[in-house]
Amino acid sequence: MLSCDDGAGVAADRMVKAVRQSGLPGPPDRSAALRKKIHHDAIPNGFDEKRSTFAQYYGSTQLDASLLR
Repeated sequence: MLSCDDGAGVAADRMVKAVRQSGLPGPPDRSAALRKKIHHDAIPNGFDEKRSTFAQYYGSTQLDASLLR
């Protein structure tokens, strides 16, 4: 199962940006594909549209507090 808060997706997104902007070696296409896969899984399974927030885990209605600052 992928993270509801999309933390793994954020990490993949940062990898893509870092490799493309810095010219460092890395697999930006592979990271971009992973980012897309995570997004397509997390949004329908972990996002509560009624409350406009991510849930703690798939199937939960509890707010994912990791997003609060």
